[in-house]
Amino acid sequence: MTPLDILDKTTDILSEILSEFTDNTGKGFAVYKQSLPDSQNLNIEYNNEYEGTDEDFTKIQQRHYPHCLVELGNGGQDKDSSFCEIMLLFSVNDESKEQNGYRDIANVIEYVRQHFIENRYIGMGTVEFPINWTMEKIENYPYYFGGMIFNVTIPNFIPTMNKYT
Repeated sequence: MTPLDILDKTTDILSEILSEFTDNTGKGFAVYKQSLPDSQNLNIEYNNEYEGTDEDFTKIQQRHYPHCLVELGNGGQDKDSSFCEIMLLFSVNDESKEQNGYRDIANVIEYVRQHFIENRYIGMGTVEFPINWTMEKIENYPYYFGGMIFNVTIPNFIPTMNKYT
């Protein structure tokens, strides 16, 4: 199992468990791997669908909220195992006067954290503690963000002898 396998499997797991989770508007979380939808594609969609106002472009962007971005971070290897870092970025759009988007972020972080505490295996990898998380500290109304980061230990491949050794 490689770090890319861990990234793929983590994305699959989050797609499945977040299909049951909604923000305060009832909209489900989209899960993206390594990067958000290409802004160039957003511009193409924008030019094909709308006259060209900034408000229309904002509506296209908002289709991607709420979302979870799954990224592969740093990694390493020692004698017995390898590890890779998985980073999760959660984002919601809450335009309500109550400004409760931070609650959606806190709830989704807790939901995912509990999942990985109870289900520590990602393929052949194991989620290691600590599982760290953070909430955005800067005001970006109507957008709210939070993140989670953890390491996954991966068994090393067993080297084989070839005819040249």
